[in-house]
Amino acid sequence: MAYSYPYPRPLVTVDVFLLRLNGPEVEVLLVERKRPPFQGRWALPGGFIEMDEPLIASARRELSEETGLRGLPLLELAVFGDPGRDPRDRTVTIVFAGALPLDQSPAVAGGDDARQARWFGLSQLPALAFDHGQIVRTCLERFRFNLIFSAWWSLFLPAEFSAELPQRVFQAFQLPPWLSTVALHSLTHAGLLVETGGRYRIQGDVAQFLAQLPSSWWLQFWLEQLGKTPR
Repeated sequence: MAYSYPYPRPLVTVDVFLLRLNGPEVEVLLVERKRPPFQGRWALPGGFIEMDEPLIASARRELSEETGLRGLPLLELAVFGDPGRDPRDRTVTIVFAGALPLDQSPAVAGGDDARQARWFGLSQLPALAFDHGQIVRTCLERFRFNLIFSAWWSLFLPAEFSAELPQRVFQAFQLPPWLSTVALHSLTHAGLLVETGGRYRIQGDVAQFLAQLPSSWWLQFWLEQLGKTPR
């Protein structure tokens, strides 16, 4: 006999906060909604989960269906569930974040529930559906935090890169570029990056690299530096 839950249940969706660098500007990928509610408005790619798939699989599927993009690492970033955020019903959404590597420029095209897909500069966003304006603002701040403390700058990089590329990422997010120098030194010292002739290589793919990253790597580096300081 199937279990019966006697209380109201919210709907569950996933959304994808996907960024890229276009010169010095950070852009976010949006889709134009094909159907109500908010038909014709721009929104983050996303949609309802399937009952038999993990949340990350739902995010990958929705990104593929609505924009044509596949194979990018996605990381869980935030949850939004205020009553009234969706006029259809009480809806909770889990937001996954990712970035387009600087050496890739795939075309995006709307599909499924999306009429079209397009990159927008964060300073030039149109009016967004649902509470996606607030989602973008919140996720941007959390993404910036993770650039520093969780090495999310690596999401923008090819497998092999120069020290200049992480600096570009930090500058695009209005962060001091010297932070990238600290990060490269620390992660090379930890054995997670390989440095040869002024170029760096990630050990494994980006997803593996981030999974191996110790949660306290940044603190460990600064404690080591303090220990070297003359007294």
